[in-house]
Amino acid sequence: MATADRAGLSVVRARSTVLAGFVALEARRQEVNDLNVYPVPDGDTGTNLCLTVRSVVEALVGAPDDLTPAQICEAIANAALMGARGNSGVILSQMVRGALEPFAAEGPLTSETLVTACRRATDTAYRAVTPTCPLSSRPSSSPT
Repeated sequence: MATADRAGLSVVRARSTVLAGFVALEARRQEVNDLNVYPVPDGDTGTNLCLTVRSVVEALVGAPDDLTPAQICEAIANAALMGARGNSGVILSQMVRGALEPFAAEGPLTSETLVTACRRATDTAYRAVTPTCPLSSRPSSSPT
């Protein structure tokens, strides 16, 4: 049985969640830079991811508190895409776009919403990577 959060998605919640993620990512930026191997080991993936997420934080800080869930998701997806830096930022922006689809609906947030969001993020990320990449041949995680 899914547990529900009756409050649903709000700008205040989105701001605090994205900001917490940004702070955690920023704290480990160099570690991510050091792990960087795809598509080339240029050592900037952590920096590019931080810059991309920072764009989302800035968009949410400037957003009015009365946006609908669909408007919040649109603002986040747009900020991620427009603020994407490097290949990793573009792939992250596509993951964000996919993950937000289930959150755009009005109503309570459930554990099922999160599971669906993770599946859509994964599927969208794999579709964003060109077919010449071995990772893009991964089968869809969508239920059959």
